[in-house]
Amino acid sequence: MQHISYILQDEYAHLLQQKKNLEMKYHEQSKRKRESCEQWAETRHDNADYEDAEYQQKLIVSRISDINTVIRNAKILLTEAISNNNHICIWSHVRLLIDENICDYIIWWHPTIPWRVSYLSPLGKVLMKQKIWDKICFAHNNKQKEITILSIT
Repeated sequence: MQHISYILQDEYAHLLQQKKNLEMKYHEQSKRKRESCEQWAETRHDNADYEDAEYQQKLIVSRISDINTVIRNAKILLTEAISNNNHICIWSHVRLLIDENICDYIIWWHPTIPWRVSYLSPLGKVLMKQKIWDKICFAHNNKQKEITILSIT
């Protein structure tokens, strides 16, 4: 089954650059294999360097294959299309009133950065497309929280 990934233009460009870098590393490992073959022909000792280079190439090919799969199944989000100060979207800076506490967040695509909320997280999904002064009920850790959107920039 095909899994569609939604990625930003910057992420797409980063993936292409990663793929290019990996292809260069693959060619470096090929050169390393050739050199180790030449060296082995002279010494007739174990050729651990050749085996290591071959293993590295297999890892590189696997990573390139993963990147190709992501690229093939990706839907690219245009930055201009998602930038909108009237509604919450990716890259929005939002000030929220959560159960009488004011919190500032950035809606982001990466899930593991503090004070940023991934648009794919449960809170991010609830916030997307909301407007200033919208009130939302959100369940978190089996507790109901009331969220009011105070500002979007």
